[in-house]
Amino acid sequence: MNKKRTSRSVRFMIPLVLAILLLTGVTSCRMLVEEFRAFGIGDRFVESHDASRMAIQAIEADTLPEDDEYFAGRAAAARILDMYDVYDDEEANRYINILGQTLALASTRPVIYAGYRFLILDTDEINGLATPGGHIFVTRGLLRLAENEHEVAAILAHEISHIENRHGAKAIMETKGRNLALRAEALNYRLAAVGAESTILGRGVAVLEERVQSVTNALLGDGYSVEAEKEADLGAIQILMTLGYDPRALTTVLNRLKDSEKLAGRVKEGFHKTHPKPERRIREIERRLENYPGITQVDDAAANRRYQAALGGI
Repeated sequence: MNKKRTSRSVRFMIPLVLAILLLTGVTSCRMLVEEFRAFGIGDRFVESHDASRMAIQAIEADTLPEDDEYFAGRAAAARILDMYDVYDDEEANRYINILGQTLALASTRPVIYAGYRFLILDTDEINGLATPGGHIFVTRGLLRLAENEHEVAAILAHEISHIENRHGAKAIMETKGRNLALRAEALNYRLAAVGAESTILGRGVAVLEERVQSVTNALLGDGYSVEAEKEADLGAIQILMTLGYDPRALTTVLNRLKDSEKLAGRVKEGFHKTHPKPERRIREIERRLENYPGITQVDDAAANRRYQAALGGI
């Protein structure tokens, strides 16, 4: 991992980073209580059993509310930032934010609870990470595989599509042992007396930790399912075509990923650890684009100038 740098240009990201970091990894009980209140698990429980029942119903719902997604994703983002340095290049980060926000507007979820955020991680590891809260991280290693704005757009569109399709939220709902944990919570809520807030918060800690860990595992451990990656690829294609970018850029990046996997050999890290093999994804994309006329609407000269100015030296 690269040594952290503290030059003046990174200051523009301080509000963003602090906003993400002031969520988990903290030991302050006050801040934890704030997180639990966001999940409906705060001090309202000591006021009535009706509030407890409402919270149980929210937890047991088939889908997570968007604010629940956001807080779990924000906590997972803090863990990612604890593992990786932020790339200290204001222009590069500004570029992927402008491009990413534009691409997000062309998705089926242009507006989410706290909006989309994009940040470059300063590592040679090849990876892209999208939390359910809207935080999208791309590594320098992954961006180096792109040679123009079409290809950068393809990388970002794929990550946006994970959020668009709520894959992180689905990973939370599919967490092993979830039903057992919920039954234990429900029992404690029913038994909790007016003065038992500590018991309720203790169970709230378990819920939050389970949700955050399920997102972290999906992003950095087991990865999303083959079906989820396929869905994200197809969503990315649609986003790219909507804005006039070349959707075939996604297969170009995947082909380079395939070549990088060969060079990596048995080393399975980053993308190669958390994503299915590129060959299968390439075949599916090519099948979907079989009748694509190859018409793009992006001013390539202007796009290339933007790309070179921002990422030419990455």
